[in-house]
Order: sequence, then C-alpha cells, then structure tokens
Amino acid sequence: MNKSNAFIPKLSFRKTVNYIEKLREVIFNWFTDNGYRIITLDLPVSTNISNKLNSDSPTIRPIDFDSTKDFSIYEIINSYDNLIRYMYYYYEPEDDVALFSKYYLIDRDVVVNGILKESLIYNFEVPFKESDRTNDPKLNNLVLKEKLESIWKVIFEFAKESQDTQEKEIQKDFDWCSSHLINLSNPLSSFNKGLYRYVKSRKMCGIFYKEKNFKEKFNHNFLQSYDANNTVSLYAWFKEIGEIDELITLAVRPNWEVLQKQNNNIFSKEEFRNDFIDITENGLKGISLSIKIHLDKLAIYLLSKNLLEEIPSKLSGFALGNLSKLSNIK
Repeated sequence: MNKSNAFIPKLSFRKTVNYIEKLREVIFNWFTDNGYRIITLDLPVSTNISNKLNSDSPTIRPIDFDSTKDFSIYEIINSYDNLIRYMYYYYEPEDDVALFSKYYLIDRDVVVNGILKESLIYNFEVPFKESDRTNDPKLNNLVLKEKLESIWKVIFEFAKESQDTQEKEIQKDFDWCSSHLINLSNPLSSFNKGLYRYVKSRKMCGIFYKEKNFKEKFNHNFLQSYDANNTVSLYAWFKEIGEIDELITLAVRPNWEVLQKQNNNIFSKEEFRNDFIDITENGLKGISLSIKIHLDKLAIYLLSKNLLEEIPSKLSGFALGNLSKLSNIK
C-alpha cells in the first residue's frame, strides 16, 4: 500500500475511539455511584482451537482463572454459531461487586479459511443487590426496570456526544430502545413485536428476517445474547458487510446457581429455560444485570457516513480489536 492510499484516521475517528473508552468510564461511574465495587476479569483468548473445529457438540474447557481451583470460568465453543465464548455465570461475590471483562468472540468458520474474524466485547455483570429487594415481585420488577433505564440513559448521553451527522440517527435508535424497554408483564410478546417493527422500519425485513415472530431467531439458550424474554438490544445494519448486528445489549438474567436448579445437566444439549417471569416469581436471588458492548461495531456505527469508506473492512485483515490503540494518534 503506497502512502497516498494509507489509512489515516481523521479527528472524528480518533474522537469516536476515545468515546468508546469514555463510555466504559461512564458506566464504571454509574456502578460506583450506585454503591458497587468493580472487579476486572482479564479473560484469556483461546490460542489453540484447530483441534476443536470439527466438533458438533459444545466443547467446554474449565479455566483456572485465579489459581483458586474454582474452575468457574468456562471456555465454550458451540457448533450452532461457531463462536468461542468465555462464560462466568459462576461468580458468587458479595452483592455489591460488579464484574467487568474484555474478551473476544471468534468465528471458527473464518479461522478455518485462515482469517481471524473477531469481535471485541466489553461486558459488565451487575448483581441485584440484597438491599434493593423486597417481598413484592411487582416492586422488584420496577426496581430492575429503573436500573435498566438508568443505565440506558447513561449510554444515550454518551451517544449524543458523537458526530452531528449521526446524532439524529442515534437519537432515533435510542429513543426506540427506551420506549420498548422490557415490558415485564409480557416481555416475550413486547420484545418480538417491537423488534419486528424496528427491523421493518429500518428496511431490513426483506433481506434477512422475514418472520413476524422472532422467537425462533431470538429465543434460545443462555450462551447467546438475544434472549427475547429478558433482553433489549440496539441493532444496526452494516451495509458494507451485509449483516445486521448487535451493538449494545442490556439483559436481566439468573446466576449460575439458579441455572443449575433449572437444568439438571447444565451442559446438556437441551436449551436453557432462561425465563425472566419464572425467575422473578420464584424470587430474585441471584439475578444480575448484564451490559454487553460490541466495541468494534459500535465504533464503526458512530462514525459519520463519509468516514465509513476509509475504515478498513473486516475482510481486509485490519484488526478492529486494535481500535483503542488509534486513540493515541496525534
């Protein structure tokens, strides 16, 4: 590549990358303001996956993360979407501890062809504090919704700081997500209908998702992030790669102990019953809030349209996971 064609991030791109890190700091501040202590988990990335690529069933490897012999973090490779994940529903800290981790989703299909397709994820797990719980399920639901709305407001305030060319688009998307925030009385119906209206309004229906009911697409086991019963997500259409992708996901979900009680064999082929209503009816012990940010995709989304063509695509071999390094460019 000659110098004239070299990729040189402009000011708005550098600002966008800085915003990503600022968002992490803003959410950290939300945790501390709400009485949480933060523990950072630096999850490992698998370096030897070639021997696992042909497995038709989930490949699960416990990781001794902190030499406690707890084996409470699991590397999981599932055949249905060919992604490597590191899960830690395991964790049972005091209820004022929030967990933060940065990790990668790796597409096995692409690795086979010699290309590493990865997505850099920021993940936050926030327990539902004992001090916030009451004996009234309806009141508990309101507390959960209030927390979700509070976090979403923080994320939206961050989004408003992006480029003027994108602000109206982001405003519309975040307004939609706020107005369709989990309807706790009937979450599945509300989420499916809302997501369908959203996708249809974004003119995506005829391309990928034609179903009026998204249950088959979005209601599956706990390893994925689009659980229609307890999750609200912000999606974007990436024309350059022909995909609809998740940018930010807010979820309410049980901890490892609750999931074990719901499923006799936690690693069986059966799908988990991660049902929000069932869990709340049986008490709120172990429920946590999850905030997942797809760092690389969100960075691209926040760029103005005239800059999109200047960003190397995933297929170019440019590692989107290195975006944070570009924030230091002078």
